[in-house]
Amino acid sequence: MLSVSTVKSASKASVYYFEEDNYYFQGEQSTAWYGAGAESLGLEGPVKQEMFKQVLEGKLPDGSDLTHMVGNENKHRPGYDLTFSAPKSASILALVYGDKTVLDAHKWAVERTLDEVEKLASTRTYSGGETTFEQTGNLVIAQFLHDTNRNSEPHMHTHTVVANATMNGSGWKTLSSDTKSGKGFTDTVWNHQVAIGSIYRRFYKGKLEAEGYPIEEKGPRGEWDIAGVPIDDLSTRRQEIIEKVGEDASAKAKSVAALDTRKTKDFTDIENVRKGWRETMEKAGFDYEQFETERLERVPGTSKVPTLTAGSDLQKGNAPADPHRVNISPQNVPGVMHPGADRPEPQPVLEKQAKENTLSAIVDKAIEQVSSKNVRFTYDNVLTNVLNQTEIKKGVYQEARQALDAAVEKGSLIAVDTKQTLFTSAMHVRDEQRLSQIAGRMAEQSAGLTADVNARDITAKIADRDRALTLVDARGGGEFQSNLLSRMKELAQNSSKTPVLIAGNVKDKNQYSEHHSVMAITVKELATTELPENTMLIIPEAEKLNVPAMYEVLKTANAVNAPTVVIDTHTRRATGFASEVLRGAGAPVLSSSPGMEKSSLTLVQKDTVDDRLKVAARYVSQQKAAGIHVVAQAGNERSRGQLTREIRNALQENGILGETVATISTLSPVWLDGANRNLRSTYQTGMVLERYEGKELQETLKITGINDNHNTLRVVNEHGETQGLRLNAIDSQYRLYKQRELEIREGEQLKATGASSQMKAGDNFRVSGVRDGNWLLRDKLVLETANGKTIKVRMDQPLKLDYDYTEGLGASRNSNGHVVAVLSSKEVTDSTVNQLRRSGENIIAFTPLDEASITARLEYERTSVSVTQGIKNLSGNDDITLALRELQNNRLAPRERAVRQAIELVQGTNVTFSSLNVVSTALKMDRSLSPLVAQAELQRLESRGEIIALDANQGRFGDYVQRENWQNEKTILGNILKGINAVDPLIADARQVTEGKGLTDGQQKAAKLILESRDRFVIVQGYAGVGKTTQYRVVAAAANQVEGLELRGLAPTHRAVGELQAAGISSQTVASFLSEHAERQANGQTADYSRTLFVIDESSMIGNRDLATLTDIIEAGNGRAGISGDEAQKKPLESGVPFSLTLTRSAADVAIMKEIVRQIPELRPAIEHIIAGQVQEALNVADLVSPSVVPRDKDAPVPEKSIIDLKGSGKIAAYEIATDFTSRTSEARDKTLIVAELNRDRMEINKSVHDMLQAKEELGDSVTVNHLVRVSNSMADLNLPGFWKENYKNTVRIGEQYLTIGQVDPKSNLVELNHPETGSNRWISPLELRASNVAVFEKKEIEVSVGERIRFTATDHDRKVKSNDLAVVTEIDKGGKITLDAGGRKVVLNPREQQKDQHIDYGYAVTTYSSQGASVPYIIGLVGVDGAREQMATLDSTYVQMSRAVEHIQLYADDLSKWVKTVKERSGERETVHDVMLRGEDLKATNELNLWKRSQPVSATRLAAKIEDGIADAAHFRSGKTPELLYAVLNEHGRQRGNWHVPVSPTTGRLDVENAYYAGASDGVMVVIQQGDSEGKPIYTDNLPQALSEMTEHPDKAVIILRNTDRNETTDVSAAETIDIKLEDEIEKEKIKDLLKIDTEEPLKGDELKDKIESERDTKELNDEKLIEQINREINEEENKERQENYHVELMNDELNIVRHDKEKDYQPDYQPEIIREVQKTIE
Repeated sequence: MLSVSTVKSASKASVYYFEEDNYYFQGEQSTAWYGAGAESLGLEGPVKQEMFKQVLEGKLPDGSDLTHMVGNENKHRPGYDLTFSAPKSASILALVYGDKTVLDAHKWAVERTLDEVEKLASTRTYSGGETTFEQTGNLVIAQFLHDTNRNSEPHMHTHTVVANATMNGSGWKTLSSDTKSGKGFTDTVWNHQVAIGSIYRRFYKGKLEAEGYPIEEKGPRGEWDIAGVPIDDLSTRRQEIIEKVGEDASAKAKSVAALDTRKTKDFTDIENVRKGWRETMEKAGFDYEQFETERLERVPGTSKVPTLTAGSDLQKGNAPADPHRVNISPQNVPGVMHPGADRPEPQPVLEKQAKENTLSAIVDKAIEQVSSKNVRFTYDNVLTNVLNQTEIKKGVYQEARQALDAAVEKGSLIAVDTKQTLFTSAMHVRDEQRLSQIAGRMAEQSAGLTADVNARDITAKIADRDRALTLVDARGGGEFQSNLLSRMKELAQNSSKTPVLIAGNVKDKNQYSEHHSVMAITVKELATTELPENTMLIIPEAEKLNVPAMYEVLKTANAVNAPTVVIDTHTRRATGFASEVLRGAGAPVLSSSPGMEKSSLTLVQKDTVDDRLKVAARYVSQQKAAGIHVVAQAGNERSRGQLTREIRNALQENGILGETVATISTLSPVWLDGANRNLRSTYQTGMVLERYEGKELQETLKITGINDNHNTLRVVNEHGETQGLRLNAIDSQYRLYKQRELEIREGEQLKATGASSQMKAGDNFRVSGVRDGNWLLRDKLVLETANGKTIKVRMDQPLKLDYDYTEGLGASRNSNGHVVAVLSSKEVTDSTVNQLRRSGENIIAFTPLDEASITARLEYERTSVSVTQGIKNLSGNDDITLALRELQNNRLAPRERAVRQAIELVQGTNVTFSSLNVVSTALKMDRSLSPLVAQAELQRLESRGEIIALDANQGRFGDYVQRENWQNEKTILGNILKGINAVDPLIADARQVTEGKGLTDGQQKAAKLILESRDRFVIVQGYAGVGKTTQYRVVAAAANQVEGLELRGLAPTHRAVGELQAAGISSQTVASFLSEHAERQANGQTADYSRTLFVIDESSMIGNRDLATLTDIIEAGNGRAGISGDEAQKKPLESGVPFSLTLTRSAADVAIMKEIVRQIPELRPAIEHIIAGQVQEALNVADLVSPSVVPRDKDAPVPEKSIIDLKGSGKIAAYEIATDFTSRTSEARDKTLIVAELNRDRMEINKSVHDMLQAKEELGDSVTVNHLVRVSNSMADLNLPGFWKENYKNTVRIGEQYLTIGQVDPKSNLVELNHPETGSNRWISPLELRASNVAVFEKKEIEVSVGERIRFTATDHDRKVKSNDLAVVTEIDKGGKITLDAGGRKVVLNPREQQKDQHIDYGYAVTTYSSQGASVPYIIGLVGVDGAREQMATLDSTYVQMSRAVEHIQLYADDLSKWVKTVKERSGERETVHDVMLRGEDLKATNELNLWKRSQPVSATRLAAKIEDGIADAAHFRSGKTPELLYAVLNEHGRQRGNWHVPVSPTTGRLDVENAYYAGASDGVMVVIQQGDSEGKPIYTDNLPQALSEMTEHPDKAVIILRNTDRNETTDVSAAETIDIKLEDEIEKEKIKDLLKIDTEEPLKGDELKDKIESERDTKELNDEKLIEQINREINEEENKERQENYHVELMNDELNIVRHDKEKDYQPDYQPEIIREVQKTIE
C-alpha cells in the first residue's frame, strides 16, 4: 500500500528517519538517493543526515538556495513522504527469514513506481500576471528502508522522501502546488495515491511471480499476499485499525485510525523480537524450507520458444510477452506495437503446436458449432461453448482464453463491430464468397426459359430475363404459395424442362411431392440423386436454406446446366444471408405478390399476457364446442406450455375435458445436433438418453450426474448399472428426452413424440379412459386414434406422449381452417405474419401492441446485409481481402483492450482522464499486465493520436482527452453548422397555430423557431416548469397539419418519453432508437428522414457519443430536429455535456423558455432563486409556504417548518419523512413524490413508509417476494473483473436470460455464471463483454401489500410497462401472483415463478436523477452532507429536486447550513472537451470580448461622421494611447472569438490599415465589415478593397473578410460547404491606402511636405485630445450603466427570447441579434 504525508520540519525529519533503532536490515543498505534531480546534484549512494537536512531546508549541494525566509524563519516546505508498505506475507519472508529475493523485489518495485511519479514533476511560474505550469520530470528523493510497525511486528516499508525541489531550464525551483485547480505536482500525487499504490503492488507482484512465489488476490484495489504464508498472528496492528473503524472503512478513515492507535516503537531487544517472530511462525505451522523448495520448482526454466515474464525488468529485455504482437516499441518495451511496425507472421513452430493442442481443436470445433446457429456472436458465446466441452481442471480457464485469443489472432474469429465485442467466423466469409462466385457466374448465363405466350405474371418476367439464376421475392398465404409453385412448374414444362423442387427437410419434401405431383428432394439427397435431363430446379421457401446448403444446390445446378429459381417467402430464416449474397452477386430479383388473399389475419390488442392466453384459450374451447377444428400457436416452449394450460382449463369448464383419469410419466424429446450434443449445458440430471443402431434401440440410459472435471455424464442403464459416458462419445445415434409428469383427463388430446411398437412420432390420440388392472393385468391408458382405432398402452413406464393443443408459429401448412396465435411484441414482424398466413384461412392473433405500433412494425421491412458486406462496411474497403486485412491489423490485443476500457472507466462522466488512474485500472482489468506495459500501451495510443495529452494550460500533467470524444463534439457542431439554411420551413407563419393558445412568450417563440426555421437543428433552452409539454402539444398539432410529416420524439429516460407522449408525440428512448438504427445500419439500410421532425427532449442528459450519433443520423437522413433541454439540470451519466456545447459554441438558433408556469406564485420565486444560484434565498421562499397547505389526516402531526434542519436533533431522516408522508391524506399521498439523492436513502424511506402504512392498517393482504435491485454501475464497470468479484452471488441479466454470478478466476479473469433453473454454466470475459445488454442486480426480499404503490424498475414491452411507471396493487392470490392497476391497465406479475417479474420496488421515493421530468403538487426531499450525500450536494441536483413541486416543498437536511454552503460551491457544471482543449484560446477570446464590451459602437460616437464609405458602421471605437477601431472576428460557428484592431485617427478618421492586427483565439476567421439588413448569404471577400467594393454594390448585405490564419485542429472551417474560405498571405496595403485617402490634391514634395506634416501633427494632437476626452466620457457613462445590469436578468428579458449565444454572458456583441442572424442564418 501507499500512504502520503507532508514533511513539516526538516530538522525533525532528519532525526526521525535516522534513528539508530528505526531500521534493522542485516547489513542491507537501508538508505539511498534516487531520482534524476538527485543525480544532477551528484547525490548518490547512502543518505547522509546533514545533507538530507539541508536539502529539505532548500539548501542544495550546487549552491542553489530555495529557502523562503520570513523574518528569521525559513517557510520553505521541506517535502513529502510517500511510504510504500509491502504486504504482510512479503514482510515476513524478508524480515523473519531473510529472504533477499523478496527484499530486492520490493526495492525494485518502489524504484519503478518512483519512475512513474517522477514523470509528474512540475514547477509553477508567474509571468505577465499569469500562472503557468512547466513539466520538469525530475525529483530529489531520499529512500529509507524500515522493518517494523508500532507493535514490533515485521513490516517492511520504504519511506521515499521527495524534497520540494525540481530543476527547469532556468535552475532549481520548488515543486508546483495548486489546490484550486489541482494541477500541481503535490495535488496530483495526493489525488492519485490509490493509483500509485496499485502500480507499486503490481510491479512487486509481477516480480515475485516471475520468481515462483504463489500469489493470491486479497482486495478490489489489487491487494495481494504470498499464498501459504500465515499472516494473522503477526498482523495485530492491522487488527487494531480494523477494530477502530471497521473492515469496510475508507482509506482516509483507516489512515486516521492508524494515527489514533499508533504506539511508540520499542527496539530495545531486536534479536529477541526477531526470535519471537520465528516462534510465532512455527506455531502457525509454516515451514520456510519446504516453501522455498516448492518456490524454486515453480521458477520457469528455459523453453524452446522464449517467453517473457510479467513484471520483470524491462531494462534487461525481460518484459511481459503478448501472444498477439511482438514488435519492440521505441521505448524498448517488448510486446508493444508502435505505428508503422509490421505485424509479424505466425511462426510455423507455434502453428504446429497449436494444431496439436487439444484446446485449439476444441476452439475450432466450438467456432464451427456457434457459427452453425449464428452469423454474429460474442466472444463469450464461443468461450462458453469451449468450456462446456472441456474438462474443468486447474488452469483450464487461462488455457481456453489463450486458445481463443489465438483464434482471433489467426483470423478464425473476425470482429465485426467497432468495440470488437461482436464476432463472425472466417467460415461464414468463406461460405459467402463461394456462393457469391457461383451465383455471379450463373446470373450471367442464359437459361433458355420460355413462358406461355399469354402469360403476364411472374413466369413471363422470369422468362424475359432468362437467367440461369433468378431470385423471386414472394410474400403471401398458403394458397398463393401453392399457386406460385404451380406456375413455376408450368414455366419448366413450357421450357421443356423437368421441374425438381429442393426442400430443406424431409417434411417439406413430402408436402411438396404430395401437393404438386413433382419430384422433390432434400439438399442432403441432392448429392446422391441423379437428376433428370433438362432439369429446372425450384427452391420454395429458400430462406430455410443456409449459405452452405444454397451453395451445394447451385453447385449442382451449375454442373448440370439446370436453371434455378430461388423463391424467398420471408418466413423464419436459416443461419446466414443466402438471399442477400445472391442479390449482391447480381442475380436478377423479381417480386410476386397475391392480388387477393384468401386467408384473413386479424391482430387484436390485449394488454397482459394472462389476457392474451385466456382469450385465446376461450376462443379454442368455443370453436371446439361448435365442432370447428382450430389450431393454437405460440412462439416459444414456455408460451406454448402456458397456452396449453389455459386451453385445458377452458375445455374443462366447457365440459369437453372430463375428470382426471391418470398421471403418467412422459418423455419429451430434446433436440440434439452437431452444435449441442457434446456440450455439458445440454444435459440435466434426470434426462434420458437412448442409443440406436439404425432404427433399433440398443440401450436406454438415465443421467444421474454431470462431471465437469472429466467432461462426462454419470448414467444408469436398464439393469441399474452405473457407468460414465464421455460427452465427446455422444454422436448422431443418440436421442435425448426430458422426463416429466402429465395429468391426463378423459377426452385429452395427445400426440406421440417418438416411435414405439404401437405408434409412430406425430400420431394424434384422444384419451377415452383407463383400463383398470388387477393382480394379473397392468393398468393401461386407452387411446383412440384419428381413424377410430383403440390402442392400450402401459402406464408403468415413461411414454413418448405430450399434450396436443399447441404448436409453434407457422408450424402447420394449410389453406383452410382456423388458427389462433398468441404473440409477444417482438414477434409481431413481417416474418411472423407470413408464417401465420400459411397456417390456415381464418387467423386471429393476440398481441400487446396497439394498431399504430402493429402498422409500424409490419411496414418496417427488416432487410439484412451479408457478413461479407458488413465487413466491407466496417472497414470502409470494398475489396474483401483488403477489408479483412484492415480488420486484422486493427484488432485489439488483450492489453490494448484493457487500457482502452480502463480509459472509459476512469474518464466516467468527465472528459479528461489521468494516466496514473488508467494504468492502475488497467492492471485490475487484466492481471497479466505489468505497469510498464500498460504505460507503454498508453503512450502508443498517444503516438497514434487516439488520446491527446494536455498541456499545463489545459489540465494536469499526465491527463489526457480521447480524440473520439473531441471528435464527437466537433461532429455535433459540424452537423449543426451544415444544417444552417438546409431545410425549408415547416410553416411559413407559425402565428396562425400559436396565437390564441394561451402560450407564454417563451412557448410561442420556441414553437415558432421549430416550425419556421430553415435550419436543420434548433435549440430550446427551457427551465424547469416552463411548460414544455404545452409547447410540444402546439408543435404536434401544427406538425399534423403538414402533409406527409412524421413527428418523432426522443428522450433519454422513460419518464421524459412519457411526457412527450402526453403531448401527442409518438416517442421512444434515445437508447432504443440508436439500437434500432444500429440494427438497420448493420443490415445495410439507410433511413430517409426528409419528412421527419425529431423532438429531442431532456437533451442535457444525453452524452457526447449519443448526441453525435443522433445528429449524424438526422443529418444523413436529411431530417430536422428541435433539441430541447435545461443545462442547469442533471447531466449525462456518460462523458460530456453536449447540450451545453450547443448553447455556448454552436451555430444554432436558441429559443429560451423562461416564464415558469409550473409553480404557484408563492413558490415560483424559490425556483427563480435556484436558477440564479441563490440557494439560501430559495430556501427562504420555500419556507414561507407553510406545510399546512398539504391536506393531512385528522389530528395528524404537521411539520413545524417546510425547511427542517435535523442536525443535533437525534431524529432519523427516513423516519421523519415517512411520518410526514403517511400523515397526509390518501389523495395528498397520491400527489406527493419523495426525492432522495442516494439509492440507500430511497430504499430506507420506502421501507419506512411501507411499515407505517401497514401499522396504520391502510394496506391489505401481503406477500413477501424477491425483487431485483439494480446495482449502481457504469457501462465501463462491467469490463472490470473486480466488479464481478464484488457481485458474487448477485443476478445478471444478459439479454433476456437471468444468471447467478459465480467465481472470478484470478488468472484468466473469466467469470462463471450459473443458470438457476437448468444448473448449466456460462462464462464471460469482462474485457470482451458486449455490455450494452447486460445489467446486474442484487436480489432482495420485499413485502408487497394490497393498496401498495409500486414502481416498475424495468421496461416490459409485452405488458406495455416502462421503467419508473407507477401502479397500485389491487389483488394478491395465494400463489403469490400480484395484480396491479397501472393507470387503468391491469398488470399481473408472478415474481415467485419468473425473475423478469421481479423488477419492482416501492413507489413512494425515487432518486433525484429518476425524478427529472416529473411534475407533482408536493415534494418531500432529503438532502445533506452525511457520507455519500455530500458528493451529491450540487446546485443542479438541488434545482431538479425542488423544481418538481407545484405547490409545496418539504425539505429535510442532516446539516442545513453545511449543505447550503456545499451546494453554493458546487454548481454541478461540467466541462466539454472544447472547454479543455481551447482553454488558452478561450482566454484570448474572453479578453477581446471584454474589450469589445467596454468599447463604444462607432455609430454612437462623433467619430462616425469622420469616417466615410460606412467602413466603420460595424466597428467599435476603443480609446487609449493608440485609439483603434475594433471589428468583430467570428469563427465558423458565428461566435465572436476576437477583434481586428485597426488604428484610427479620431481627428481625421483615417485608418492605419498597415498596422492593423488580429487579437483573439486562433479560430477567428471572419471579420465582419458590414452588417446586413436582409436575409441571404453573406458576401465573402479576401481583403479590404474587395470588401469596400462589395459594400458599395450591396449596402444591404453582410460583408465578411476571410482572415488569413494558420488553422490548427481547433478550427475546422471546411465543415460543409456553407463557408467558402480563401486565404492569402497579406492584405494589399497600398490599394487600401489609396481607397481611404482623404486628400485629393497633388502630392507635396521636399520642405513643403515637411511643413505640412508638422502642421497637421500639431492640429491632430490637439483635436485628438478633445475627441478622446469626449469619447471616454461617453464610454464611462455606458460602462456604469452596464455594470448595473445582471446577466441573469438579461437572459430573462422578455424582449429577447430568441438569442443565439446566451452563454457568452457579458461578452455578447451588441450587434448580435442583427449581424449574427444575417451571417449565420444565410450561410448555405
